[in-house]
Amino acid sequence: MASSLLIKFALLASIIGCAYSVGIYEQCAGEGFRTVLCNPGLTCFRRSKWFSSCQYSCPRQLGWECELYLPPLPIVTIAVGWGQCGGQGWLGPRICVASYACYTRDAYFSQVS
Repeated sequence: MASSLLIKFALLASIIGCAYSVGIYEQCAGEGFRTVLCNPGLTCFRRSKWFSSCQYSCPRQLGWECELYLPPLPIVTIAVGWGQCGGQGWLGPRICVASYACYTRDAYFSQVS
């Protein structure tokens, strides 16, 4: 029973993996486009900031920027003294400047002090 379940799970995982990767010449990244993986053997190359495509190698002679696509790194910002550092819906910095801590005032507001 457990063996059969594991086989079904492995099959489902492989199907899901295939569904979330794209083939040759398909878009894999770009501004406003969700990033997806390329099929095995392909690499995501950048044509412009709006379009990256899965290729075996970068088509340099066709005006491509020929950068490998790397997803942007998250920008880490630091909450300064007495500033907001958390709370429900807060999208700003959550890391406090050295020697300060973030204290919860209520469900919607936490403050550096």
